[in-house]
Amino acid sequence: MSTTLANMKHTAQAVCDGYERWGVDAVMAPRADDCIHHLGPKSLGRPLRNNEQYRAYFYTLQTLFQDFKIEVTDQVFDGDQKKAALHVFGSASSPVGKYEQEYTWFLTFNEDGTKVKRLEEMIDSSYLAEFFKRLHDYVEVGGGKVKLGQTQ
Repeated sequence: MSTTLANMKHTAQAVCDGYERWGVDAVMAPRADDCIHHLGPKSLGRPLRNNEQYRAYFYTLQTLFQDFKIEVTDQVFDGDQKKAALHVFGSASSPVGKYEQEYTWFLTFNEDGTKVKRLEEMIDSSYLAEFFKRLHDYVEVGGGKVKLGQTQ
């Protein structure tokens, strides 16, 4: 295995570990300074976010979820293209019940594979809409520290 491919696998694991730690610094650590994050599909209308924007967005989520767990069920790496695809299931507890989401993460790495330059995150959008409606209602009645959408 090439060094670049080994680095990519290590970095992809660091992405997963960051979300399991559920801390903003751990989530941001594997990202390049110029990393772009996009939450799709496109029908959600979510913006591209640089690190500063994603950090602020993650802060709103961090206050509403606990015990975040990641299970990677499949992953494919392309060392020549510096890309990876991961099929991921995430779960957490929240004030409105258990959160369970299916993700596909498309990662683009820097030249040596040690940092993520772009993260395209595809989710189950119908589940997200239903779950975040419940979270929004919870926050609106004073249940959260920050308002959802405040930094979106």
